[in-house]
Amino acid sequence: MTLLLVRERAAFEEYTQPLREPARQCTQDFQEGLETKSWGRLEPAKQAVARYLEYLRWPTRRMEYSFVMRALERHAKRQVISRVLDVGSGPSPFPAILSAAFRCPVWCVDRDPEVVEAIRVLAPPGCTYEVSDMSSLPFGERSFDVVTCVSVLEHVARSEGIKAIAEMLRVVKENGVVIITVDYCSLATGWRLVKWLSRGVAAAKRLATGRVKTLVVEAGAPRAYNWIQLRALYDRYGEQMVDGLDEGMARLSLRGIRSFWREHWEPGFSYDRRRGRDYTSVGLLIAPDPQVRAALRSL
Repeated sequence: MTLLLVRERAAFEEYTQPLREPARQCTQDFQEGLETKSWGRLEPAKQAVARYLEYLRWPTRRMEYSFVMRALERHAKRQVISRVLDVGSGPSPFPAILSAAFRCPVWCVDRDPEVVEAIRVLAPPGCTYEVSDMSSLPFGERSFDVVTCVSVLEHVARSEGIKAIAEMLRVVKENGVVIITVDYCSLATGWRLVKWLSRGVAAAKRLATGRVKTLVVEAGAPRAYNWIQLRALYDRYGEQMVDGLDEGMARLSLRGIRSFWREHWEPGFSYDRRRGRDYTSVGLLIAPDPQVRAALRSL
């Protein structure tokens, strides 16, 4: 497991460098499609696509995407990557970025039919989209060289996340690799106190202003993994993971997470600098074949 948090600006820019050029071109293509395509009843889904272009500028998301790309680069050094599956793609441009960067087709699944329909309007080259729940993937066993799943598991119940990982391992080839990122938060008492106080204040404001619908939406917001839940994942899949469990992650503080967001904040994207962010991300590489695990560790 890899903590995706780099504080120094130069190190952050170096780590995210593989993402920069393919993301720039893909963003341009998506933006052009948003402005020129006919959307009609898909206007809400169009807005979701536009938001994901904004998320691409978040430091955590840039670290997650770069983690996946770096892992793919390592894997491509020892074998050809001809089929990639991205699980829980949503309206993200990332599958198109992967297809362009590695010149291979990417299959994408998401449970929301309107989102899938909206992405099909944009028709990103190299990408094929299907509506599917990630806990029951519509593919045969050993169908893909690589399976990716970026910032998705925190959106579902932990039990459903376990089923999803089992499905990813079912459809990946024996010499393939599953690349996952999850939101990660500090387990410190101070973090929990700040989190629940801030949620309580926000809920009170929503109720006072009659914005009950917004309150309902926020109640279903992603729940980042904490150290205990991350250890539970490692206990289940650790023998197949490329990297071990860094005990230092348990000491990660809320202050450290928020300073990461502030240090890599850029003017022009939707981020409340005063409020800060209370999560970062962790990357997981799961390879069923021990020879693949050894090879990836040595690269």
